Amino acid sequence: MRRLTFARRDRGAAALIVVVLFSSTVLVGVAALTVDVGQWMGERRVLQNGADAGALSLVKTCGTNVANCSWSVATTSSGLTSLNNANAGSDQQSGFMPSAAYPNGVCQKNFTGANMPVCDPSTSTDCLPLPAWVTAGTKYVEVHTRTATASGTKVLPVFGTALGENDGGKTIGACARAALQPVTGGVVVPLTFSMCEWNAYAPNDTRIVPGPPYTGTPPYPSDPATYGNFPSYEHTIFLHDTSGSAHCNAGPSGADLPGGFGWLDPTAGLGCHTRINAGNTVTTSTGNSIPNPCDLSTLRNTVVLIPIYDQLTGTGSNITYHIAKFAAFYITGYWAPGAANRVPSSATGLTCDNSQTCLFGWFTSGLVDAGEVDYNPGGTSPGVLTPAVAG
Repeated sequence: MRRLTFARRDRGAAALIVVVLFSSTVLVGVAALTVDVGQWMGERRVLQNGADAGALSLVKTCGTNVANCSWSVATTSSGLTSLNNANAGSDQQSGFMPSAAYPNGVCQKNFTGANMPVCDPSTSTDCLPLPAWVTAGTKYVEVHTRTATASGTKVLPVFGTALGENDGGKTIGACARAALQPVTGGVVVPLTFSMCEWNAYAPNDTRIVPGPPYTGTPPYPSDPATYGNFPSYEHTIFLHDTSGSAHCNAGPSGADLPGGFGWLDPTAGLGCHTRINAGNTVTTSTGNSIPNPCDLSTLRNTVVLIPIYDQLTGTGSNITYHIAKFAAFYITGYWAPGAANRVPSSATGLTCDNSQTCLFGWFTSGLVDAGEVDYNPGGTSPGVLTPAVAG
């Protein structure tokens, strides 16, 4: 009986060892699957971050000055390498994916005069298919990134070798496109307010809804599930020297005027439109009335571009504003001296006191750098180009 009992115990111990060994193999396999694959996915994410940052910076460089749309200039002026590494993983280093078509891992499309390879979607690895809104003439760039470590371009497995994986690791890559798309609208209205005012109206780029096309009838947009209490997005912008405007410091040091708002000189022959001069400056139009020949009724229920200034020089009729940004704004109404210039908001019926000068509507995008305004020769409306990640 003792021998039989001992034998049973021995077989039980052996079975237990087998179970433990089998479980260990499973555990190592699960570890390989979770840790190694997780490591690859993490590397893919940081590579994608670097590609996104690089693409957004590169498209701005190409859009601002096409002569800078080259690898040698972009790596310094756009800092593609530093942007890529700033988003790198624990190795703090990521590289660019070279190919026969794109030796430096970057390319451009439709930037005439660029000294950079032309993108060919059919040869773009790691890229998603081009979105439908990217047309034949859309200007865009691609940035391709890959792993760059001290040992090469592959992420080495941690547990995979325990299961006999001897391929030396896996090369991870990512791709990002950024395109220049016009902000909806184009007319630069002859009025401006300060960055201080902008921060009061739309702090941290909040209270912004997309631009047209809208469906249905006012108020727009008509999707309460998306925008909630939509009237809360509508702004009443008080013009220069008007009670009700946000408080901002006066004078050049505060980059504002009392009231924070001023009319600008319209450009001759362009109606209610002004062009920004070289150096992003524009001169003032004095008075509280809408400057001639500006007719705001032609711009009601459309998106316009409002220049936002950060500095001013001079006094009175000799004031010059330095324009830093543009805000896309959907005009629903306006309130200015003269009965014909008192038009309530088409969305909510907002009005102002007759002693005030106001503009009603909502912002349809965040701020756009003044340097990204591309005035079309011979045209009356500028196209404002803003980067957008395409894929």
